[in-house]
Amino acid sequence: MSAAVVELLRAGRERIARGLAAGAYARDGEGREVFSWSPEACSWCSHGSLRFAPNFSDDTYKAAVEALEAQTPGRLGLVRYSDEATQADVLALFDRAIAAAEAQS
Repeated sequence: MSAAVVELLRAGRERIARGLAAGAYARDGEGREVFSWSPEACSWCSHGSLRFAPNFSDDTYKAAVEALEAQTPGRLGLVRYSDEATQADVLALFDRAIAAAEAQS
């Protein structure tokens, strides 16, 4: 995988470390749904944590999502897993995806 995919996964992980949102791309401090790139955003779902970065291409975003999907346990899918898992579980998911992407670089 490209260095850009690894960089985007790392950036997404940093966002999840700040806060995990369920049921929305991002939420503000009051729990209201906001755009993932909003300055008010303080928690993100897996997809939203990747979407905040406008400097990455759609292809890089898609490859990062595929890397996360490949590491998602069971058959839940990334969206459902991110909504139902703990923050620690989602951070571990990002760690697995980053390690796999680095191994393919």
